Amino acid sequence: MFENPTISIEELPAVDKIDFSPLEKEYHQYQYFNWIITSILYLLGITIFLLFTGLVTKSTVALSAYGVITLFIISRGVFVYKGFPFKGYAIREHDVSYNSGWLWKNLISVPFNRIQHVSMGQSFIEKGFNLAH
Repeated sequence: MFENPTISIEELPAVDKIDFSPLEKEYHQYQYFNWIITSILYLLGITIFLLFTGLVTKSTVALSAYGVITLFIISRGVFVYKGFPFKGYAIREHDVSYNSGWLWKNLISVPFNRIQHVSMGQSFIEKGFNLAH
């Protein structure tokens, strides 16, 4: 027969007292590399768009587009730089937890008995940084 007894809140494990392990420094380098490559692609994409639409000759439109993209690239770089120290993981007896967030805190805890499938992959870039091996 199915039973679902009530438990008190004090019996739940405290997640605020978890000792998180920091992520590997190679992952931070990978994030920087990813930021640089995507920044180049954004700038290349806006340049191609402005060239093909003929808007590159209109300096205010071109400068505005480059300004918005540059602001986005810089803000993403700040998030990569500032956010990394706040990322960490903890593997405990009954669960695995991941903590992240510089401006918006995020804590994910998953009990081992709820995990149904684990899949690992590694791109050639991640392999170059010796990640996910």
